[in-house]
Amino acid sequence: MDERRKRYYLLEHSGGEFLGTDAFEIVVNINEQKYVYPSASIYSNLNNSSWQLGDRIEINTSSEWGVNITDGDEIKVFLIDIPSRQTIQYLTISSKQDVAPAGVYP
Repeated sequence: MDERRKRYYLLEHSGGEFLGTDAFEIVVNINEQKYVYPSASIYSNLNNSSWQLGDRIEINTSSEWGVNITDGDEIKVFLIDIPSRQTIQYLTISSKQDVAPAGVYP
């Protein structure tokens, strides 16, 4: 794989409260294009009903959305509370940085 192309995005729970996988979704904006990683996918990814300290969610952007992350891409990640539709956490990452892992503090 070309080092400039990344196929996955890794989020690590790095502190804060546990999150029930049925209560949130991940919205990833890559170059102004919105992609949603729903709660059912989060549950399957973790094989658990909660996201806990140290747990990692790996999103393969290539197989999930048909998108390879390349140098210069602007990536914004939102953790969205489903009941309230409010943002729990937000971060911006440049693909010029190492895109895996990104610490998330819910």
